[in-house]
Amino acid sequence: MVRVLLRCFPHCCPEHVQRCYCGTSIHVQVSFTTILPPVVRDKLLVCARFEPSRVVPLWPNNVASAPGYDAMQEDERKLQPGEVVALPASLLAVEKRKPDQTVWIRADREGELKQKTLPQNAVLYVLNNHRFPKWQYSYDSSVTRAQREMSHHLVVYVFQLTGSRLDSGEIEAAILARHESPG
Repeated sequence: MVRVLLRCFPHCCPEHVQRCYCGTSIHVQVSFTTILPPVVRDKLLVCARFEPSRVVPLWPNNVASAPGYDAMQEDERKLQPGEVVALPASLLAVEKRKPDQTVWIRADREGELKQKTLPQNAVLYVLNNHRFPKWQYSYDSSVTRAQREMSHHLVVYVFQLTGSRLDSGEIEAAILARHESPG
């Protein structure tokens, strides 16, 4: 497994970090059809991760039983709204987050000053928030040409916490929405 440093997001400059790695923040506005009560807003979690931008068939139909199956590939599976998934509990520990702790990047809710500029049915979140000087993601370059040439894009998910914790310590969350960057 190789840790890749993202060089730049298209909107990055003039905030580009001197070391040539991208550290810019990304804002995500989540809009709803109605105004959400605070108790519902508090159960929202917005996270992003890098996923393959195109799926290259590398395995036979029964992936789990194929020789060389890597469970880490599950971290790149395209998740769909309506699914209930297990997320690392570390995503809830805001103060202790580290950039390489999980494949997920948690977005912070923007401050009230910026929230007041939006319609009442919208909430503004920020990814990275200048917290880390560079964007990192795990990438297995592999020996196959298809895997080496695979490109990735950033995918943002809006989750609603169910309140359930699994025996593994993970938290359950339902996917409300998904949005991916072009690529």
